[in-house]
Amino acid sequence: MMRKLLLTCILYGIHTFLYGQVIRVKNQENKLPVEGALVKVLGSTQQAVTDAHGKALLNELNNNDSLQISHLNFQTLLTTYSTLRQHGFQVALVEKVVNLDMLVFSAHKWQLPQEKVANQVIGIDAREISYFDPSTSADLLTNTGKVFVQKSQLGGGSPMLRGFAANSVMLVVDGVRMNNAIFRGGNLQNIIMLDANSMQRVEVLYGPGSVMYGSDAMGGVMSFFSKRPQFNHQEGEAFVRYASANFEKTTHLNLNFGSNRWAFFTSLTFSDFDDLKAGKNHPKDFPDFGKRTWYVERSGGEDIKKINSDPHIQKHSGYSQWNLMQKIAYQASPKLTLGYNLHYSSSTDVPRYDRLIESKDEQPKYAEWNYGPQNWLMQSFSIENKAKTSLADQWKLLMAHQWITEERKNRRFNNPTRKVRKETVNAWSLNWDLEKAIRNSKQHLYYGVEAIFNTVQSKGKAVNILTGEQERISTRYPDGGNRWTSLAAYVSYEWQFTEKQTLSAGLRYNHIFLHSQFTDSVFYKFPFKKAEINTGAFNGSLGYVVKPWRATRLKAAFSTGFRAPNVDDIGKTFDSEPGTVVVPNPGLKPEYVFNWELGLVQNLGSKVTLEVVAYYSRLKDAMVRRPFLFNGQDSIPYDGQFSQVQALTNTGKAYIGGLSAHLQFKLKSFNLQGNLNYTQGKDLDSEEPLRHVPPLFGNLRLTYQYLKLRSSLEYRYNAWKRKKDFSSSELGKAHLYTGEGSPAWGIWNFHFSYHFKKYLTVNMGLENIFDRHYRPYSSGISAPGRNYILSVKGYF
Repeated sequence: MMRKLLLTCILYGIHTFLYGQVIRVKNQENKLPVEGALVKVLGSTQQAVTDAHGKALLNELNNNDSLQISHLNFQTLLTTYSTLRQHGFQVALVEKVVNLDMLVFSAHKWQLPQEKVANQVIGIDAREISYFDPSTSADLLTNTGKVFVQKSQLGGGSPMLRGFAANSVMLVVDGVRMNNAIFRGGNLQNIIMLDANSMQRVEVLYGPGSVMYGSDAMGGVMSFFSKRPQFNHQEGEAFVRYASANFEKTTHLNLNFGSNRWAFFTSLTFSDFDDLKAGKNHPKDFPDFGKRTWYVERSGGEDIKKINSDPHIQKHSGYSQWNLMQKIAYQASPKLTLGYNLHYSSSTDVPRYDRLIESKDEQPKYAEWNYGPQNWLMQSFSIENKAKTSLADQWKLLMAHQWITEERKNRRFNNPTRKVRKETVNAWSLNWDLEKAIRNSKQHLYYGVEAIFNTVQSKGKAVNILTGEQERISTRYPDGGNRWTSLAAYVSYEWQFTEKQTLSAGLRYNHIFLHSQFTDSVFYKFPFKKAEINTGAFNGSLGYVVKPWRATRLKAAFSTGFRAPNVDDIGKTFDSEPGTVVVPNPGLKPEYVFNWELGLVQNLGSKVTLEVVAYYSRLKDAMVRRPFLFNGQDSIPYDGQFSQVQALTNTGKAYIGGLSAHLQFKLKSFNLQGNLNYTQGKDLDSEEPLRHVPPLFGNLRLTYQYLKLRSSLEYRYNAWKRKKDFSSSELGKAHLYTGEGSPAWGIWNFHFSYHFKKYLTVNMGLENIFDRHYRPYSSGISAPGRNYILSVKGYF
């Protein structure tokens, strides 16, 4: 069937292809293709927009034609047909020092100027990623100053968007949904599986995105777009990076080979991280906060608690990771492209650091607590067709499969039994997205369908590390197998009814099926044999953008989102914190969010831009952890400890509100940027604060750029979060905080980059200049101390 589909698409592309002139547009500095550039033939109505490969197709040009090539992030270029022909119909654009607007893709899954989008969207392009040299994709988001990231361990990162996190925010890579049936409600660390070094662009869409993305997109959507193969182009990039705080050693290689019809892109990354060293300058009132005064080593067949000679080195936090990406593209015609993507990520054991620092009766609680090698393999096949028909001007078909394995391995202090629980997830997905322009391109219709199917297998065993003997233990999820299915259809409409006003609206219907089978009654005698969900949800959105004056843009948006229970919600038994155990609740229902958002973008002259966004969300039937009865008991034994029973329940209602502000000021080669983010939220039934609401945070960054040199000085800030503002689940983690809560902190960072000719770039950084000891809210590990970073990049 796949062969027939490929053949049909190739023949269709050849049939619909109208030959013309292809113009390729690239970035003058890094030679990467420029997507979204408008190529216009002056004096005529002929124009085209470059695709992801930087190519625009025009009808046959004449010798006397003049062209204008423009992009929001680049300086406009005027050229002629004869000049283009002399340069092989390739042009290079010069990037602006500061980008006050951009093209975004995550709002409608198609390219759209940000000024037409009512929701708040931020973008990080390849140039910014390369400059700041983040170690992981979690650090990439932190560098924006607009996303708060929690870390339970060095090998982790759980983004919080407007008081939502984990399985209440969406993670998308190359159009494929990464959220799967076991994405949990606690802090989620899956983002590190994505290789920041292979990314072309990252976007964060704030607020519910359920119309376009379905279940889980309640707080926002993080879309990662990796680099794509380029036709008629051969190039390579290699770099090495060193960071002192965790003795990071990273090597990376990119290779692109492209002919007229075929293109191949390969990306390889290996990173090794030693134990992380935290800052030595502690908060004045908490001189011992975060110190690692002891650790556990095994010697002579027993576990020994040892004194740490340097309490700022967070012993047993290091790990290693490998990433591979392979992409193949075939251009059947200028209007039809077929693509194959492969992403693979694997790691060594990743220590769960926040568990390794727990103690009981002045003795370590655990000798080991590791996430076993995390494996993620994603393969996808795509068809992109830009041949206009009565149904669509262009469409994309995306089929994907993901294979994920997760292991949790823990062993208590001086206990020879290591408990291992392993989950295997297979996730299949199909997306068909179409776009149609109506009435002289003033109106656009975006619509499509989606089908997702997940299976989950869960196993548990105990291994005696002295004798090698093994025995079964309880599984994390129902042992009889689990299935999660989502079927959906959506439509979104955008109408620019005047030059200054744009209206958008969207509607989606999603139906969710879930089945979990409990077959083993040895460990827990559940009062049920299966748990099932069969539910549907309508979601809608409405947006309005107006420019009442030339320098002012006002935005208003209303949107709804939902999250249906997944296997993690409905079928999991685990310990959430010391002394508690979470059990399945088969009566769990979906939760819904209703979001209102107002935004102002104000240009103050030609140099200053201010953006302010206020939002308010109401949750209905919110899923939160609460005390629960299991077989009539409020406490049961679990993993050798008598624990209070909890379960996810629908509390009824909650609210989240907040404000974000962004300021940009450009003066010749200088650019000043500032971000400030404030969020608050409460469960309105229990009057308890919500868990994933971060404290006030932001940053202020001054950047200088002159020719091939760029440098920046940044101040990053995080306010206090007092214990009175903690949720009950956070209050149960006293070992992570001071007696008053999570302290405020501020650090200074410096980055520098110089591009030598066209073959070499050197990046240097000095982060946390004053060696402050700090720990972001909810994190289980303290942040890096003074950190020297050096990377050398070569291009060939």
